[in-house]
Amino acid sequence: MNLPLQTDTSPEQVQARMAYEMAARLSDPKDILARYGLNANQAKKLFKTPQFKQLYREAKAVWEADTSVKERIRAKAAMMVEDSLLEVFGMVHNTEIAAPSRLDAFKQIMQVADLGPKRSDSDGASGPHFSLTLNLGHGMQQRIEAQAIDGEAEVVNEAG
Repeated sequence: MNLPLQTDTSPEQVQARMAYEMAARLSDPKDILARYGLNANQAKKLFKTPQFKQLYREAKAVWEADTSVKERIRAKAAMMVEDSLLEVFGMVHNTEIAAPSRLDAFKQIMQVADLGPKRSDSDGASGPHFSLTLNLGHGMQQRIEAQAIDGEAEVVNEAG
């Protein structure tokens, strides 16, 4: 489902987004142009402008930087999710798809939008929680979530 991009942003922001998508190479350039409602002649004119050339160079530099592998993967995944939203929306409204599948698609949209009830990692336990994040170097982290235990310690074995 390829619809022209509907946006309330400025032309500069739209061009920056388009340059970003072109540099990422996640979609065929023809599909990207279709999303933005451009034909080949309009695209050629746009691509020749100094502003678009600069935006593209900057986006390409970000995508090709060795230091941003994790960020690039996260950004690509986000772009894929965004590109799939209209298809998932279509699934929600397609009566030929089984109701449980449509409901699951709806839940996925809610999760992406950060709507609905929040899931608790503590299996419904209440009370004080704490989180510990260990930075292991090279951009790696280990996060530990736990619930505080309320009570008093009892000495089990006393020496002497």
